Amino acid sequence: MRVVLERFALQELLDAVNYYSILSTKTANKFVSDFEHAVSLIKEHPLAFPERFNGFRKCFFKKFNYALIYKAEITQIVIVAVMHNGREPNYWHKRAEQ
Repeated sequence: MRVVLERFALQELLDAVNYYSILSTKTANKFVSDFEHAVSLIKEHPLAFPERFNGFRKCFFKKFNYALIYKAEITQIVIVAVMHNGREPNYWHKRAEQ
């Protein structure tokens, strides 16, 4: 199944990678690996994670305090947020309403 990262989610991913790369390249690489792991879980089991809002689901990263907010559609998975769990929890709802 195809995975699509919406532009705001892509920007959040890039911002997080940039932040962690300032700390260390090794940490940034671990973050990317954790992101890729979450994406592979979603691809394998798109409906396994609990629905949060308007059909959107939340998959937590294994090691970092992040989650992917996504919607499983018939032909693709759309990721609308790469969310830090310490952030306002519902900030992405406006993206889900578009």
